[in-house]
Amino acid sequence: MLRKGHELLFDPSYSVTIPRSVAVTKPDGTIENYGLFDDGLHDNWEMNDGKFGFEFTGTDQKGYYEFLFRRVGHTERGEVAMREESLGKIVSGIELGVITKSKPLHSGFQVGSTIPMGNFDKTTDSDVFFDIDTTYSLTNRFQLVAKLGYNHFADEIEEGLSHQRWINLSINLKTFINQPNTSGLDYYAQLGPGYYFQKSGSGSVGLNVSAGAQTNITKPIGLQFGIDYHQIFIKESIGFFGIRLGVIFL
Repeated sequence: MLRKGHELLFDPSYSVTIPRSVAVTKPDGTIENYGLFDDGLHDNWEMNDGKFGFEFTGTDQKGYYEFLFRRVGHTERGEVAMREESLGKIVSGIELGVITKSKPLHSGFQVGSTIPMGNFDKTTDSDVFFDIDTTYSLTNRFQLVAKLGYNHFADEIEEGLSHQRWINLSINLKTFINQPNTSGLDYYAQLGPGYYFQKSGSGSVGLNVSAGAQTNITKPIGLQFGIDYHQIFIKESIGFFGIRLGVIFL
């Protein structure tokens, strides 16, 4: 099963004689005809290797798609012969980037746990974090995300030390990296610079990268989860992970 909007790649590499074609019957009954190629550009390995393929991008309808492959050859007596073979694919009604298509601007919040790394882990322990974000969809695949985060850390030695906290303002570029699947999840990665403010003292420049997944539960609510890594560029560099779960308001 695939999602609406995905392309279907076929490599019907039988040992056959050209020419080849395929008739696609869509869920609404319409039929479209395509040629098959041995040019190395249609997911068919290398040029002139005897393997033919094509890319079908017309998955705009949910339901059952039938692909009828035809090949024409000749018998030993020189008579023209045609062979047909069919293949079916089901396309679900879930669209790639369904959350991004709801509207160009939406917001959300996330909560989770901080995990200090390296030297930072020697003096601090994991604690909680919270962030809010506003997202603007550039396309169905790319987004700009503005984030305001609060990252709290517990000290390993309680006496004489106060718990550390870092507040960050970040601007990230987010991209969806889906492969066809039936889970209903949209997988993504994002990366961007930020400015990090300590509990006391001046701020510092940093960088964050994250990966995760999101899905719509029921409009106007979506769910997102994932993992972040933050690097703060100060004299003694600070790095920490964040494991998070959040809600998107579509």
